Parts: sequence; structure tokens; C-alpha cells
Amino acid sequence: MPSQEEIDTWVKNVISGEYNTGRYESAFEHFSEYAKMGNAKAQYYLGKMYYEGQCVGGSRNYDIAAEWYRKSAEQGDADAQCELGRMYRIGLGVSQDYAKAEEWYRKSAEQGNAKAVEWYRKSAEQGNAKAVEWYRKSAEQGNAKAVEWYRKSAEQGNTDGQYALGYMYHNGIGVSKDYVKAAEWYRKAARRDMRARKVLASPMFKFKTFITKIFN
Repeated sequence: MPSQEEIDTWVKNVISGEYNTGRYESAFEHFSEYAKMGNAKAQYYLGKMYYEGQCVGGSRNYDIAAEWYRKSAEQGDADAQCELGRMYRIGLGVSQDYAKAEEWYRKSAEQGNAKAVEWYRKSAEQGNAKAVEWYRKSAEQGNAKAVEWYRKSAEQGNTDGQYALGYMYHNGIGVSKDYVKAAEWYRKAARRDMRARKVLASPMFKFKTFITKIFN
């Protein structure tokens, strides 16, 4: 029985060889073999081939695609998690389920998958509370994309984005701590946000903002 490292190497060779050069029949045969051995990336590509109609006969099979995406996603493959999330979102190959879509998008985004992060950005801009919360936690962990999303959101007048950006500057999360910039964004948010008004009214925050202005 070959080791997982050996199978991983074989799968990479199939991706760069047969698959990327359009030799789908050979790629399908090899992906099928390695997917049945439990290789997550082979399972993802097998699902992709069923989804894109790149298998024998050229027909698409969304049900089978979803099955292979799920097997791969459950093993932690970020690409498969993102695709499974998309299938749940639009109800393709599975029953439409927004909660499951969000769950798989989140797992994928937490691994840095660009497509999943982009879905979260768009979803957060539309007011999805879970997406906004994910961005907040992600920013606290130093995710530059999350910080940038909050900045764009704040600049567009989004109150949650303004408060969050003020909070980041206040606490040095993803950016250098800066009480003056924190106060600037808190003031913008304070027109509609009680949390921002409370921070601005705090004597300690006022003092630290004053000191920052003097020494900078």
C-alpha cells in the first residue's frame, strides 16, 4: 500500500500533467483511483470533473460532484469546502440550505480560500450578521483582508465598519494602535452606534487621545 506522501505526489503529477493539458479521460481514471484511496485533493478534482462535465461522455452530474466534494471537504480541503458551500447556496446537487452553505464557506475562508473570503466580504456588505462577525474575528487574528474590508466598509459609511475600524485602532488589532484615528472613526459611528458614544465619553479614552495628540 503506497504512503499518503506518495499518493499526494501522484495526484500533483496528474493535475500538472493530464488535467492541466486537457487529457481528461486519463486524468479522470487516475483521480478516480486515488480518490477511492481517500486522497482529499483527488476527491476534489473528481468532484470538479463531474461538475464541469470533464468526465467520460462529457455530461455533468451535480449529485456525484457534491458527493466527492463532501468527501474532500470533510477531510479539510479548502477548495472542496468552498465549492460545497456554493452548491448548498444555489441548491445544485444538494437541497438548498443557506446555513450549511455558510458553514462550509466559513471553514474554507478560515483556511484563507480567496473565493470563500470574497463570498464573506460580499455577504457582510449586504448585512449578513454571521459574515460580519467572521470578519471581526478574522481581523482580530491579524487577517489583512478583513482589516481592509472594514476600512472600505467604513469609508462607504457603514456604521458597523466604522465602529470596528475605530475598535481596531483603539486596541491595535491588525493595525498600529492610534487613539486619534480610533476617535475619528468612533465619532463617525457614534451618530448611530451607542457603543461608539460610550467609548468617546470615557475619561480614560479622552485622556489617552489627548496625550497622543500632544506627543505626535
